[in-house]
Amino acid sequence: MNTKIHNQKLVLPPAFLFLRVAQIILALIVLGLTAYLISNTFYGLLVPSSYGLAMFTSIATLIIVVYNLVAERAVPAIYNVWAILALEIFSVIFWLSTMGSIAAFRSGFYVYSYDYDYDYRRDLDKREYLSTTVYLGVLIGVAVISAKEMILFLISLAIFGTRLYRLQKNNSPAVQTQPQQFEQTQVQPQPSQPQYQPQYQQGQMPPQQQYQQAPAQQY
Repeated sequence: MNTKIHNQKLVLPPAFLFLRVAQIILALIVLGLTAYLISNTFYGLLVPSSYGLAMFTSIATLIIVVYNLVAERAVPAIYNVWAILALEIFSVIFWLSTMGSIAAFRSGFYVYSYDYDYDYRRDLDKREYLSTTVYLGVLIGVAVISAKEMILFLISLAIFGTRLYRLQKNNSPAVQTQPQQFEQTQVQPQPSQPQYQPQYQQGQMPPQQQYQQAPAQQY
């Protein structure tokens, strides 16, 4: 792990912003539907744990996506590529768990037409759940939207992970040492050879000086 790149901002495609907005919208939908399920659950004290997981995952997703948007566009000081990568993986795992938990909880339900004269106390000892068609439809909707949210986070994880891998590869020590090695292998300039200087005997001047000192011929 290259710790020198943790504050370097990744260059993401423009469509990545729309992906973040879609994640926020789906998380809000799941949060609202789960609140409906909790408020309309028979025997209100028996709220299943899968609903709590869905509520937690939705709220955590809102916090994660808002942090990503603020760090990328408003406050670069809190931007950390490794933290964002960990949060992406966290989101994928928890949305997968939420989808599986809601789907498994749905299998314990059966549809019952609402009747005011029905004595619900007869079913208190049974390991089954009573519900209406609307309630089951909302429950299935939560599972389906959770699956779509997981797919969106898988896409964002793939894009972010690919860009992070490229950034880490470009900043690896092997890549950084290549220019230095190239400089060391460059051909060093050869020292210039001394030019030949003719030696003159004492009292003998170079030809140019002799020509300059020669008296002009009179015609």
